[in-house]
Formats: sequence, structure tokens, C-alpha cells
Amino acid sequence: MDNIDYRKEGHVAVIILNRPEKLNALHPTMARALADQMADYMVLQWSAELMKTEDYKEALNAFLEKRAPKYQGR
Repeated sequence: MDNIDYRKEGHVAVIILNRPEKLNALHPTMARALADQMADYMVLQWSAELMKTEDYKEALNAFLEKRAPKYQGR
């Protein structure tokens, strides 16, 4: 959306509202776009952290080996 500038800088999402003529007030379409961008970033961050866990690796190995996973909470 033209009114929202979005970029990632490492682990930080930078979201800039660009409606100076309206004092950066949100309208419904802009609010939805902002929520979507924030959700996308949060899912990416959560997924990246999840993939580092031992339980994730156990789940993947169990799936490939066609067996039930044995989670350790790590």
C-alpha cells in the first residue's frame, strides 16, 4: 500500500505511515494492511525461533521416520 512503507532491518520491522496530509491517521484499509504486515512479520519470527528447537527437529525426524515424536520441551 502506498501509505505504508515497510522494511526489515535484521530482527526489526520498520513500518512508516506516510499520510502527512491526514496526520498519519489510519483508515480501515490502511489498518488492515498494517495488521497484515505485522502478522506476516510475527509469523516469520515465530517460525524462525521454532525451527531452532530440539522439539522441532524431533518432530521433523519422527515424521520422516513415520513414528510418533518424543518431545522433551526443549
